[in-house]
Amino acid sequence: MLKSFVLAGVCGVAAAGAGAEVVYDSLSPIVPNTSSVVFTHDAGETSSTDEISGGLENESQYGHSVVLAGSDRFVSLIELRAISSRGGFPNSTSPTPVSFATTLRIYSLVNEAPGQLLWEGTSPVVTLAQSTAAVYADLAFSPAMTLPDTFVLCVSESQIQDQAPGRWVGTSWQNTPGTIGTSGASWYGEDTTTDEWSAVSTFGATIQMRITAVPTGSVAGVMGVAALWGAARRR
Repeated sequence: MLKSFVLAGVCGVAAAGAGAEVVYDSLSPIVPNTSSVVFTHDAGETSSTDEISGGLENESQYGHSVVLAGSDRFVSLIELRAISSRGGFPNSTSPTPVSFATTLRIYSLVNEAPGQLLWEGTSPVVTLAQSTAAVYADLAFSPAMTLPDTFVLCVSESQIQDQAPGRWVGTSWQNTPGTIGTSGASWYGEDTTTDEWSAVSTFGATIQMRITAVPTGSVAGVMGVAALWGAARRR
């Protein structure tokens, strides 16, 4: 089940201008064997018991390197797929929807590890039904900045409400590679207590995302749309 997210449509105006180019794509179609990337202590989260059953409790964010295709590098739109999933637990169905926000952070890649923070943004809270099937929602972020060919993209969840035990919520990933661009085999996690990074896995999966860039000449139009979107949010 895929739920439309209004922000994606608004930011999509910026990405749909003349010359927009998809420089990374692992977002579509929905792949049946996806799971979810879950981070349990971001933005003041202190309890992990109901947020994930086993593993990843020590990471405040988690992600992997991305290598962009094409030639445009002014990134106007990054789309991610949020997910609520059973996670393989049979008694995890609840009639209560689960809600959470997603934070996206982009880092430089230094010595095969996350380096300087280049950009971050947090989505509005999205609410997903809890059912026996996975439920999705597409989120959109607008960095409106020039990024290097290769960088590290990390995500985390916060403001988690009404999650049933055994339910996984987070950012969807897939075991198959993307169709445009490439991703690194190593995943990186930031320890909640020490803030130190480590390579926490090498399973080669990729976060489900689509990254759209525009030529430098389109920057003014993108910034104008971003300003209108910001004004609309303030109202």
